[in-house]
Amino acid sequence: MAIGLICVSLSLFSQTNISGIINSYASLESISGDACSINYIVNDASGFSVDDSVLIIQMKGATIDQTNSSSFGNVTSYNQAGKYEKNVITSIVGNTLTFGLALLNTYDVNSLVQIVSVPHYDIGVNVTATLTAQDWNGSTGGILAFSTDGDVNLIANIDLQGKGFLGGVDAKVGASAFISTAAG
Repeated sequence: MAIGLICVSLSLFSQTNISGIINSYASLESISGDACSINYIVNDASGFSVDDSVLIIQMKGATIDQTNSSSFGNVTSYNQAGKYEKNVITSIVGNTLTFGLALLNTYDVNSLVQIVSVPHYDIGVNVTATLTAQDWNGSTGGILAFSTDGDVNLIANIDLQGKGFLGGVDAKVGASAFISTAAG
């Protein structure tokens, strides 16, 4: 029994300790280039490095039924909302990123596409204090992503409560009527 405890404690010490916000975020501003070389221009590339794994994800863009009927709010087309994929940065020049692979999906930069770094840990991780994400600010954040070849030891919590899309805000109008507006 003592040997098992020693092995467990040694494996905990050989892992990477993580906490706080471990991802970098940037909004995709435009896509340019030709079939041979496509450039992805972001608002701020300072949090990224060559060889970083990244998640490309379109946050919005769905079309909803806006008629004054019982169908109001039903999704009529997802367009590209929710599409995502993983890639690797091969070049950074200013705020222009180049990826190692052609993207599989088409993204609409007007529908809030973000690039999120996905750190990789070869030997596993210990979550030593609360692990979280940047707050969704209307164009980036709200996502926690990482990968590991080893174990994930939860010594502390992963807490994303309130970090994603903002919920609807209810405002009282008169005594019994409510107006709901989307804030995200």
